[in-house]
Amino acid sequence: MEAMLSFIPAPIAFALMLVGFVSLAVGGIRLGYKATVKDLALELVEKAELSIMGSGQGAKKKKQVFAALRAKCPAAIRWAITDEVLDGLDCADIPRLTVYNKCDKPNTLSFDPDILLTSAKTGYGLDKLLQKLDEVLSDRVHTIRVLLPYDKLGLAAPMRERGSVQVEEYREDGLYLEGIVKTEDLHCFEGYLV
Repeated sequence: MEAMLSFIPAPIAFALMLVGFVSLAVGGIRLGYKATVKDLALELVEKAELSIMGSGQGAKKKKQVFAALRAKCPAAIRWAITDEVLDGLDCADIPRLTVYNKCDKPNTLSFDPDILLTSAKTGYGLDKLLQKLDEVLSDRVHTIRVLLPYDKLGLAAPMRERGSVQVEEYREDGLYLEGIVKTEDLHCFEGYLV
């Protein structure tokens, strides 16, 4: 064994030991994170779901939950939030994009082609982000234009509640809407698409 180790130059041996130490430290941080923050995350999300049901304030509550999570998570391990936690929150079937912001500095390179680099300050990478969102969500949501007769205004509910209304005009022949609907709600508008 000693003969084998004598062939490794000291700087390389030091680098290998450092890599091993860092790997152990990261593993320890992740285990500690999993044992403490994951349970807190699940509890906060469950509480939020209970208070969101029927309140019409889903986005606001979700924002509050994640703000509370960030406040409870020590700065040293915030980066350690992993796919495991999302899977534990029943988010495994939801598409994910990894996006880094503040990438307007010169010579910023992505080490992974699936990671999108953006800058909200300069707009760098936002066109790629929007394109990727369109690709990922194309089978989940659709942008539509409909003209609903006034006796069918209740059909607007799926767009209002589970999608988004971007244009709404009251016209002589009915209510004109442009917006985004989920694929499973598309059938509600079949006879009224413009």
